[in-house]
Amino acid sequence: MRTMVFAGEFWEGCTCQGLADGFERAGWAVQRVDLWRFFSDPAGDFALRAINRLVSDRNRRNYCRAVLEAVSLTEPDVFFTVKGSYMGCDTLTEIRSRGIELVMFYPDFHFAHAGTELETIKLYDIVFTSKSFQLDFLRRALPERRVEFVHHGYCPSVHRPTVNPMRESDYDYDIMYIGNHSPHKFAWMLDLRQRQPARRFGIIGNRWREHARGTVLERCMVADEALGFAYANYMRKGRINIAVHGGRVPASGDWEDLVSTRTFEIPAAKCFMLHIDNEEVRDLFNPGSEIDVFSSGEQLSNQIDFYLARPDLRAKLIERAYRRCVPAYSYDARAQQMIGLMGIGSIPKRSDRCR
Repeated sequence: MRTMVFAGEFWEGCTCQGLADGFERAGWAVQRVDLWRFFSDPAGDFALRAINRLVSDRNRRNYCRAVLEAVSLTEPDVFFTVKGSYMGCDTLTEIRSRGIELVMFYPDFHFAHAGTELETIKLYDIVFTSKSFQLDFLRRALPERRVEFVHHGYCPSVHRPTVNPMRESDYDYDIMYIGNHSPHKFAWMLDLRQRQPARRFGIIGNRWREHARGTVLERCMVADEALGFAYANYMRKGRINIAVHGGRVPASGDWEDLVSTRTFEIPAAKCFMLHIDNEEVRDLFNPGSEIDVFSSGEQLSNQIDFYLARPDLRAKLIERAYRRCVPAYSYDARAQQMIGLMGIGSIPKRSDRCR
């Protein structure tokens, strides 16, 4: 049996949970080290992050110590992490000195994250990125390392239908958007609400409420957060789920998301998806027969009118997108893909490497 120490954030429905479950279902023994035990809210609101910075050195040391303890106890074939947050060079060098493969999955479109450093990324043997536009950059930055492309996915245990089939009377909202606030997303949603003032419109996500205050979006707020089954249930409450991403940030240059976890989670939960148009989503789904796409506020609004008037057509597209997505786009499938790309069958077992 192959073994792995997996360090990351393990909350219900997240990438780390999905991949760790996927590796286990592929027959691996996975020892998890949960970042959230050491950082109260590493990706959360600014006040908590400010507090965390005051104790971040201690938190980082404790987290890295826990990783090394897990490595010592399990002697894994692979150390795996998502983003590699707060992993210091000393810790990675120590793991490598024991003959253990270092593997990272980087599922974000930029590198301006607390605890993420390009210098530490250079220490990994294999770096998987979910962003096709990062491949050339990473291969230049990591000339001695392998860089491979693997898409996001969905968690089969979480992102799945809860009621089947859905009836029109089961929906609470005409339009649903779930995702953390960004100025780019806000501009899209504000424009949509102004075009669709009479529709039942729900928005869920961190930091939306404060930015929506005093605007036409204020009454659209449903909840500040939805994780795990609650997230899947909320998606199921919307006749149409919108997939639009965060836009560019100062550290990303020309980079911005083409697809995200939402691209896979919405169809996996048997929900209808209108997705921002690009070549990558068209490679994954067939617009007009499985999902549909939009490029402007006017087109998005027109698509909403079109599909709300055609519930039977929506139902057909939902079924086709579900069959396309499940199980091919699951984190189980992504874990299998990574195992194949790692060529793990050719890597000697830990006990053999230590002889």
